[in-house]
Order: sequence, then C-alpha cells, then structure tokens
Amino acid sequence: MWPLALEAVGSLFWVLCLVAFAVAEAIQVVLPLASVHVSLVSLELAWAVALAVVGSVQLAFALTIDFTYDRRASLAFLVGPLYPIAYWAVSAAAAVRAELPALIRGPTEARVVWNIPRETSHGAA
Repeated sequence: MWPLALEAVGSLFWVLCLVAFAVAEAIQVVLPLASVHVSLVSLELAWAVALAVVGSVQLAFALTIDFTYDRRASLAFLVGPLYPIAYWAVSAAAAVRAELPALIRGPTEARVVWNIPRETSHGAA
C-alpha cells in the first residue's frame, strides 16, 4: 500500500504545483514582475512540452497497435491532445476540492459507513 500512498501524495503535490503556477500567473497579469515572470514562464513551458511529448508518444504507440485493425485510427491525432488536457484538468480540480481539505482536517471522528440498499428477492421462500 505504500507505493499507492506515495503515488497519491506525488499526484497531489503535482496538482498543488499546477494551482500555484496558475495563481502566480494570474498575479503576474495583474502586477507585472519581469524576473518572476520569466522564470515561471520557462518552467511552465518546459512542463507543458514534457507532458505533450509523453502524451504524443503514448498516443503514437496506441495508434500503432490499433492501425492494423482500423486504418482511420490515425485521425485521433487531431483531437488526441485534448483528452489528456481535459482529463488532467478534471482530476486536478477533484483533487484540490476533495483531497486537500481532507489532508488539512484529518480523519473524522465517526467512521464512514456505506448504506447500500439491497434488492430483496420477491417470491423467494
């Protein structure tokens, strides 16, 4: 379970960095600070290029496998970059909304119990 916990903490750290860069960029738009802006833009650009390269390699590998079955699969390169962007944005928003407050507040006093309604079998003896 420790590798899962480390992956979760690493993912949350990544999301918090993303939020911090977005906030810093918003502040930069309002209050221009040239030296901070240059360093943030270069780091953001490097991060974006790294994500784009990894996503393109993954998509190329998947399409290479799928090409023998579907010749039109290469059209996925037209919209392929949009899926990871949307997926990461939704995941980041969910992590900031759920995980960060939970880490700050800590565990609750009461145990969480799921009450799942079960279907009863009608007519069973």
